[in-house]
Amino acid sequence: MITTIIAYIFLSLSSVVISPIHNSDSTSVSSPQSEADRIIDEAKKYLGLPYHYGSTGPKSFDCSGFTSFIFKKFGYSIGRSSRDQAHDGVAVKKGFKNLRKGDIVVFGSRRDKNYVGHVGILIEADPKNKDFTFIHADHSGVVITRLKSPYYSSRYLGARRILPDSDSTTVKEDPSDSLYLKFQTDSLQAEMLKAALDSLISE
Repeated sequence: MITTIIAYIFLSLSSVVISPIHNSDSTSVSSPQSEADRIIDEAKKYLGLPYHYGSTGPKSFDCSGFTSFIFKKFGYSIGRSSRDQAHDGVAVKKGFKNLRKGDIVVFGSRRDKNYVGHVGILIEADPKNKDFTFIHADHSGVVITRLKSPYYSSRYLGARRILPDSDSTTVKEDPSDSLYLKFQTDSLQAEMLKAALDSLISE
């Protein structure tokens, strides 16, 4: 009898889910949209800094160095090159209405507009006018640009979503946060486990 109860307790404990939770003053987990706002706000702090090929910040950037630098600050590891970033995350469905703040927007290169050569971070989409604004490091430095500028409108290839694709409470690993472990069990499991322990004690 005791052996059976011990086995049951072991199985009950093994079903407990251990989930990493952000240890912050807020009791709610940030939505992808609010995190996108923080990412964009952070990116804007570097407006005007110079472009330098191969640079990853914080005093100068190339295009992919800038995007990877910003996302890394929020715990997201993405590729170093624009071609790598064109495969990171998940593809955003075609159509301006599907774009979201914080998406990585991908463009063709100067020599071949069908060959990935540039990336930026989307700030705001304007589906009605088939336009959007994005922040990026081009040859003039870190700037904010509209898609409808002649150079970029002809080279836009699509977008990648790095942030979670829903407003559900998705928790990601963030090296800047301290984590604590939260044990999650449903009430039925808790009651059954308590009953098993009581039986063991009474033996």
